[in-house]
Amino acid sequence: MIFEKNIRNIINPIFNIKKISNLLINFGIENKINKIKKKNKKNIFFLGKIIKKIKFNINLKLYIYELKIKKKKYFFISKKKIKNNNFNIFYINKINLLYKNKKIKIKGILYLNKNILLKYKNYNIINNKYNFKNKNKIKIINIGNKIYLNNILGLINEISLIFKIKYNYKIKNINKIKFKIKNNILFKRYTYVIIKNINIFSKIPNKIKKILKLNNIYSKNTIKNIINYIKIKYGIYFNIIDYDKFKIFNNFFLIFKKKKFLKISKKTKNLYLKIFCIKKKYKKKINFKNNNLINYNIFIDSIKEIIYLIKNICGKINTNISNIKDIINIKKKKRIKIKIKMVNKILGIKINNKKLIKILIILNFEFWYIKKKYFKIIPNKYKYKIKKKEELIEEILKIYNIKNIKKKYPLFNYNNIKCKKEKYFSTDYIRNILCNLDYQEVINYSFINKNIEKKFNILKNKSIKIINPISKNINIMRTSLLPGLINNAIYNINNNCKRIKIFEIGNIFYKNKKIIDGYKTTKNICELKKISCLTYGDFYYKQKNINKKLNILNLKKDLEILFWPKKINFINLKIKFLNNNSYKIFYKNKKIGFLGEVNKNLFKNYNFKNNINIFEINLKYLKKKILNIRKKYFKRDISIILKNNLNIKKILLFLNNKIKKNYLFNNIKKIIIYDKFENLNLKKINKFSITFRILIKNKTNKKNINIIIKKIIKIFKKKYLGKIKK
Repeated sequence: MIFEKNIRNIINPIFNIKKISNLLINFGIENKINKIKKKNKKNIFFLGKIIKKIKFNINLKLYIYELKIKKKKYFFISKKKIKNNNFNIFYINKINLLYKNKKIKIKGILYLNKNILLKYKNYNIINNKYNFKNKNKIKIINIGNKIYLNNILGLINEISLIFKIKYNYKIKNINKIKFKIKNNILFKRYTYVIIKNINIFSKIPNKIKKILKLNNIYSKNTIKNIINYIKIKYGIYFNIIDYDKFKIFNNFFLIFKKKKFLKISKKTKNLYLKIFCIKKKYKKKINFKNNNLINYNIFIDSIKEIIYLIKNICGKINTNISNIKDIINIKKKKRIKIKIKMVNKILGIKINNKKLIKILIILNFEFWYIKKKYFKIIPNKYKYKIKKKEELIEEILKIYNIKNIKKKYPLFNYNNIKCKKEKYFSTDYIRNILCNLDYQEVINYSFINKNIEKKFNILKNKSIKIINPISKNINIMRTSLLPGLINNAIYNINNNCKRIKIFEIGNIFYKNKKIIDGYKTTKNICELKKISCLTYGDFYYKQKNINKKLNILNLKKDLEILFWPKKINFINLKIKFLNNNSYKIFYKNKKIGFLGEVNKNLFKNYNFKNNINIFEINLKYLKKKILNIRKKYFKRDISIILKNNLNIKKILLFLNNKIKKNYLFNNIKKIIIYDKFENLNLKKINKFSITFRILIKNKTNKKNINIIIKKIIKIFKKKYLGKIKK
């Protein structure tokens, strides 16, 4: 959790937190904004006496009163006069009030007899142009490879690059630090410092105290507060031990403490401050959990600031600080090689050498331009986890800005596309038909019990056993979809369901040495897709005086609807798990599946009131061909009233011959008789009405279509003098 107040004390961007969080999300940093909950403070009452009263005008009549509370002087403002100069009860939220040369700065609110006199807010932000309400905190959720965002300085460095704000955070100078480097196999890094002659009872400054209280880490011990402050700032935790209670030899380093006597107490005067990181090989032997995600490049900055704070807060005249001893066993960073061509390919833009050099300077990366061909780059101390070229290009894009990249749509020839036309309807089309027939879809496991498989035994001795089953009830791969549907029906019947219509589409598995064309096969195993349906109970939903039940004939009707316009044949069948009223299903002299009633003797424990009807079919033969529904021609109709004496066939021949001879009618394919209508009233006059349909090609425009129809109408009038209906 990082607070807005801590960010704005160092950098104050122009935008609100919502815009900052949205920009961070665009760059792959997921975050969440939460408001700070205020705690109710206890009321504090004081007795005081008014000493002076001064007039102070700022477009209003205001009075300044000087108070005396516990031998200290304070000031407050009010609009009303106070008559009594004797002792009064005052309620003060914060006592930090100032009065200098009639310029008043108030850091709190003063109440008189529980009545608010004046409210004035002043956010004490140093070197900032814009003032915001700092009542929010940012919670970073997923960092990914960006581990440097655990601390405040890492996140501020990221925000400064996005908003293009100058950021130079410097620590005050301390005495020069010397490093003593030794080789040790166990550690990646081990650093320690010895500090002598310290006063532990000294107080912490208010700035650090506020930050710790917001994070609920504040304690009475000053040195713990300093360490927690640096943990928030740098993301590094230091261990501190009483130096007088143990001794350090030449080849001995303290890793962790099991005993409490090493902790700091009120009598401590000397400190031993340490931080370390162990290699992965030795972690299991020691059984110690340590954070490997430490940024080694910020070590020096964090140690400098701890020493500076301890010296100024807890220091005396006699305080001595030893040289920092640092044991390092880390390989040097590899330089990342990158070419400008690779940057331009990934980003899709052209960047010059000069632009790229400016960007690397802004990022504070070390780089070398070798033989005017490629760059060698070492990333910044805050971004020490960058190892890949793609991660480095991402950092370059932050400064180049995504808005500067222009949109360029690729050229694409749509005429050269060759799409595969679907010849058959999908399984979703079959599902929609069954749902319209009031069926409900069911999905079951492809594993079943061995005892259930013996009852049906459709494919004899071809079931596949599982070597490592999940449980005893799941031993075999299913050879049919029926056992799953019957289990669903039994469950619903036990729950007083009087009407069931179910279907399932799924795969079955069986052994087969021969490889069958059109099916998936792996060695001796065959996989096949099937569909099955089940019906039980009443024909209608909850209707009185109607006792119609679902039969095989109703199920046969639904099956024929699926196969329409194709035809299927039925032949009698005898199987153990079906009654005598059962049939084989054939399509083009090929067996597809079966249809019938389930034998109740297999389920003696269950008292079924009605018959269970069922069928199972191979899905391959059920797929229908898609008809060409695309419009090849435009259609225009003309209706005409003619005499009975005229022959219609001669009229059609006359019109079609005219179309072939005249080049103006090249776009017309045919003229057809669409409908003929005779009426009783027309018979008396010896007349009848007829409609001709004209088929015109798709390529013609609407204007040309209207011209063609007008010319055909003129031909009718000249030849037959017919009356055309409008």
